[in-house]
Amino acid sequence: MTGADPAVEAARRAWGAGADWEFNDRTTGGMSLAAAREALAPVRALHYRIDIAATSCVEECEVHEDECPLDVKVPVCRECYRIAEEADLYFSERPGWHEPVAWPCATARLAYTAEELERK
Repeated sequence: MTGADPAVEAARRAWGAGADWEFNDRTTGGMSLAAAREALAPVRALHYRIDIAATSCVEECEVHEDECPLDVKVPVCRECYRIAEEADLYFSERPGWHEPVAWPCATARLAYTAEELERK
């Protein structure tokens, strides 16, 4: 759905309309979009971007108290990161840890417009 609005796509599927259907009618189109956006709201409340500090210091580093100056911010999905961390407390110490939780996750791609994904 890259470049598309998931709410518009859902409304089109719900109405069974053709690709040329315009969703600007006050009663049918507007309500369809509002309903689709409302249906996506719980998904969007779970899957949103957060930035995690990925450290490059070893665990026993005594040079830096709390933050290493070489830390980088890695954009991840909040819910995917929470689930991965809950399943394995040490997952972020493994090579390639960020790949399954990277932003935007597969779920976020279904719930946000392309423009929203770029802004977040």
